[in-house]
Amino acid sequence: MNSLNTELLQNIKAVETLTGARVKDCFPYQKRLAFVIENGDIGKALGKGARNVSRIEDAIGKKIKLIEYHDDVCEFILNLLKPLEIEDVIGDGHTYVIHPVDHRTRGVVIGRGGNHIALITKVVNRFHDVEEVRVA
Repeated sequence: MNSLNTELLQNIKAVETLTGARVKDCFPYQKRLAFVIENGDIGKALGKGARNVSRIEDAIGKKIKLIEYHDDVCEFILNLLKPLEIEDVIGDGHTYVIHPVDHRTRGVVIGRGGNHIALITKVVNRFHDVEEVRVA
């Protein structure tokens, strides 16, 4: 796990207290604060009708993104990209290729100037040792 400052630790504690879900990590993600939730706890983190999301955002004063952790890199990438529609993620242990359902989704995954795919690669590398994540 990467080093966390006091504010991030307080935010993790707030999410765990509000939801009962176990938080694995927390970091800035685009204009939000991302929380990586332990595998199997995403339902607790979201709550019925996803009402916990607004409760968390109100408590910490920031927009959030909840991501369910998975040991399988392909599944983790799919979880990271939710709610985008992704046809498949295929990898060989070093390189992972995201297959979006259409050109619009492909553009969102890549981002302006490739900034989003670079961020995706950075996030995946926080938890898994991969060389490259790219878009088909």
